[in-house]
Amino acid sequence: MTHVESALANFSPFVDDGVCITLPDLTIENASDKVSITHHGEVLDITRDKDGLKHARTLVDEMAGAADEASAAIHTIAAACLISLQNDAEHIPDKIKIKPTIELPGDPFS
Repeated sequence: MTHVESALANFSPFVDDGVCITLPDLTIENASDKVSITHHGEVLDITRDKDGLKHARTLVDEMAGAADEASAAIHTIAAACLISLQNDAEHIPDKIKIKPTIELPGDPFS
């Protein structure tokens, strides 16, 4: 099992606030309200709500059979999110309020 496969196999969406997986050309940030996937500066958010369920389903369909490693990783993450959201479909809201990201002020050493 490669480093990428190992990191993705242990990924539990919407569980580990603040967990970040960095792969070549790809960053995955996990939070209780959303999973953010950054690929070449483009951010894809899968929220823990009905909109996120639709988005995850679309990503799984679009990335199926992906040839490159980053697209295959996006497919794997989206599939994990889809399964999690489907398993909890009766309890997820139509729209979730996203927690604000904490921005640290400038350089603390200046």
